[in-house]
Parts: sequence; structure tokens; C-alpha cells
Amino acid sequence: MYANLKDKIRVGTYSRDFIKDLIFLNSVDSTNSYGLSLKAKEEGTVILTKEQLDGRGRNKRPWHSVKDKSIITSIMINYPEKSDSISFVPLLSANAIIETLDSFGLSSKIKWPNDILVNSKKISGILCESSFVKERSNFIVVGIGININLDSDDFMQENIDYIIKPTSLKIETGNYFNLEDVLFDLLNNFSKWILEYKKSNYHAILEFWKNNWSDIGKEITVVNENKLVTGIAHDISSRGELILQTDHGLELINSGEIKT
Repeated sequence: MYANLKDKIRVGTYSRDFIKDLIFLNSVDSTNSYGLSLKAKEEGTVILTKEQLDGRGRNKRPWHSVKDKSIITSIMINYPEKSDSISFVPLLSANAIIETLDSFGLSSKIKWPNDILVNSKKISGILCESSFVKERSNFIVVGIGININLDSDDFMQENIDYIIKPTSLKIETGNYFNLEDVLFDLLNNFSKWILEYKKSNYHAILEFWKNNWSDIGKEITVVNENKLVTGIAHDISSRGELILQTDHGLELINSGEIKT
């Protein structure tokens, strides 16, 4: 399925400088869990699988994928020296997905904090995880799932209560896509945004993200620390926090989920 991916990465404009190793798995519980369990970790390692048996999103919700129809990958990056820059990792990951979908003819938007939507339906999600041990080399594992060639029936095979209706590239365009082509484009775009991150070009990351943000100007309700906070999505801070205009003024939300 990914027979020529290594060769493409070696000559990719950005991927050739960042991607160091590819780990191919036929099946795994979770590519993120696999990455976190690796004893020898290296930045630029990419874990790929045909089938993920226990994929998860935020709050341990299941991420449904179908063998050979989805992109399921995790990418290892070094834990940054400046911990306050960590919030840009999911932002740059979303940027890479947006650019990738656009190159295959699909316009998408970002739903804070980590969902990618097409026509208000979820096509992709991001899960960043890390295991931090003081005075050791630490890593962040960026898990990305993208629905590529799934049909509507594929989402009905398991009894999953979707908070946001799912979709795929094939459903939205009516076309079948080569997974390797889409994955290479994703890895090349991710490598590009990682370069901006390493140059501390946070402004470029944030501006691109905000230009593709679906919630801005809308009244939304956020579940934050078991509380409901309602307001107008006003802005995103320089650290990736949601800024809500509430009846009591501006409120910063650094973690949570928009209730739909």
C-alpha cells in the first residue's frame, strides 16, 4: 500500500529533511500507544498502520477507521525546550491537514481544538500525547487520522455514537484516492510546518490556523473542567487558547471541548 513512500519522502521538498524513519504495521491497537512504548525514540519517526484496533481521540473517545481506507499515523517530535510552545503542535498539525485536503480538491475548516470538518462533518482528528520524565529526552507523539475512502456504510458497521457526523474524502468528492499520495502530501506539509515551529515562527502557524477556523464569531458552548461556558468565539491567543466573549467579559479557555 505504501510501496513507494520512502522514495517519495527522500525527495520531498520538506519531508527529506525531517522524516527519519518509517515503521509499517499491519495492525496495532493504537499508533500513538505504539510510539509512546518505543524504547529507542527519534524525532522524525513515523508510525503507519493498515488497521487500528483501539484508536482513540480526545477524552478516550473511539476513533473509527477501516482497514486500507483510512490514513492512520503517528509522528514523533522532540519535546520542546520552551514548554509554552507545546500548544502550537496541534495547531501546526491541523494546518498540515488543511493544506493536504485542499491539494486533493477539498475545502475544510478547523473546529477548536483539534477537529477538521468538511461541510460541518468530521473528516480528520488530531491527538497529541507525551510521556514526560524530567532530565530525559522526551517526545510528543502526534496522532493523525483522516477518513479517505470510507463509504457511508463503513460508519454504520460499529455502534458508535458520533458527536459530529463523520465523512470522508470519497463521500465528499465521489472519487477514490490513493492512500500513499495523500499520506506523502500530509507528511511533506507536516514537515514544512514543523520547520516553521523550529524557527519559532509561531505567528505564521497561528495566522494560517485562524484563517481556517470555523468557530470565529459564532456563539458556542464549551465544556471546560466539567463546567459549561457560553460566549462568542472571539479569538485564539498566542498560545492557542480559545478566547470567549462572555456576558462577564473575555474568558480564556486553555482546554475543553465545544458542545454540539
